[in-house]
This record gives sequence, structure tokens and C-alpha cells, in this order.
Amino acid sequence: SFGGFQIFSLLEEVLIFTYPLSTKHLPPAITHFTFQEPENDPRPFVYVWVARNGLPTQGRLGSSPSLTLYQLAFKKKIDDQGSAYYQEMEGCLQRFEHMIWPDPYSDAVVLNCYTVERSLPVVDTETSFSKSLTRHPVIDRTLAVFMCLKTKRDEEEEGDHMRVPQGLMVVFDLNQWYHSQMPVFACW
Repeated sequence: SFGGFQIFSLLEEVLIFTYPLSTKHLPPAITHFTFQEPENDPRPFVYVWVARNGLPTQGRLGSSPSLTLYQLAFKKKIDDQGSAYYQEMEGCLQRFEHMIWPDPYSDAVVLNCYTVERSLPVVDTETSFSKSLTRHPVIDRTLAVFMCLKTKRDEEEEGDHMRVPQGLMVVFDLNQWYHSQMPVFACW
């Protein structure tokens, strides 16, 4: 990975966005993606998480992994039987970033990230494609989960070094983030 990302329209089979990279400072490679959809935002937005592990050095896994949330704005959102289709991308903005264990001497990596998909009660809607009333479940995609691993040196006895693993699981609630007025960094 070159540290950036590109978005393609599968409907039109064309490139619609390229993350701009600075030639002076290339970010670490992207290791994971996941996405979230707001529950009831009237604007056609979708959010993409990009996880980057720090650069591995001197036999270590990496240092200071980061999670960055990007807001993708579209002109149209088409709901069809529990799925959403976004068309005519207008832009991409970085909205949130979090450094996990911001210690340059840590040995940390993002292991996994995913969106929790929950089926909510069935609703009656008119679809854009069929123009008829249908019943379909609403899929809630407002929770994202990130799992990370860090090892640190434990020096119990002089000269005895042992790596002790520490796990971290972060759950990001997009609805709560909206409710908190969309802060740009974590306050915990």
C-alpha cells in the first residue's frame, strides 16, 4: 500500500476519488478499512475508517497505529430493500483521527476492524427503483469495532526481558459521535 486510497464507482466503473498524498510526507501503509452509515442523517453521507499501522522498525511490529474517519458526501442516496446506493460523489473530508498508544517505542498493531450490522424492525417504504410499497428490514451500521495488540517490555528481574501482550478493543458509535457534535479527536 502507498498510504493513500482510491474510490471507484462500481455502477459506472470509473475512478471517482483519490486520496491526495504529499510527496514530502507519505503516511504509513493502510492495513484495514471499514465503513459506517448514519442512522437518520437527511444528507447522503457515508463514513469510511482507515486504519494504519506504524512503520515496523528493528524487528518490532510497528508503532503508533492510527484510526482516521473520512466523511464521503454524495448528491444522491438511493434506498432499496435495506441497501443504500450512493451516487455522484461531491467530496471527502477527514473528520476524526485517533492515535492508539501514541508511544513511539510501543510495539502495536491494528489486528482487525469491522462494522457491526444489526437488523432493526421491519419498516414500510417506497423504493426508488420499483416505486411500490415494500417491507424490508433496516440495517443499522452505526457501530464500528477496532481490535489492537500492543506488547511492552516487563522487567521483573534485572536483565530478564519478557514481552507482555495487551489487547484493546474500541467500539465507535456514530450516533453518539453525532450527538457529541462530531469532535475531531477522542476525549477519553
